[in-house]
Amino acid sequence: NNAFNGCSEITEIHIPKSLKSCGFSIFADTGLKAVTFEDGIAEIPRYLFANADTLERIEIPETVQRIDNLAFWNCDSLKTVIIPYGVTQIGQSAFCECISLQELYIPDSVTGIEDSAFSLCRSLKYVNLPKKLEGMGNDVFNGCFNLTKINIPKELSFCGSNIFAVTGLKKVTFEKDVMAIPDRLFDECDSLETITIPY
Repeated sequence: NNAFNGCSEITEIHIPKSLKSCGFSIFADTGLKAVTFEDGIAEIPRYLFANADTLERIEIPETVQRIDNLAFWNCDSLKTVIIPYGVTQIGQSAFCECISLQELYIPDSVTGIEDSAFSLCRSLKYVNLPKKLEGMGNDVFNGCFNLTKINIPKELSFCGSNIFAVTGLKKVTFEKDVMAIPDRLFDECDSLETITIPY
């Protein structure tokens, strides 16, 4: 754990395919701008790049199945995230407070998104929810002020509270009929104009 934590002079890193696992917070609070992964690692550990506020782009290797809690928390400059098909879980606050992130493409392999995974991503304008998504925790997109529309996939069977609270949503489309709307799902969405639910 914490191998390079706080090394502000490190700006680039290459992670070889021989690395299959690693500890927590290894590159947290560094000056990283560029990271190159070779395929090999199966999980992005918690806090791996937390507070690396100069990191602008990350391409996650195709061998990764889980992005763990707070892995990219508070990466202020992160604009581009490429999540490959094969990732199935995105952990709590994994990309929380990535305030420069504008677009997010989540592959259809993802079945679970945990609490606050993308909360307070204030610049986020577009996100697709994967077709196979089964569950989302609390506050997943809470505070994403610039998010204006969302499609809720038909496989989604569990939703926490406040998922889209305090967003800029104007249009919401459910892909299937719903029995109940979870607690505070769209709380303080003052711009919301249209909700479409099939019947």
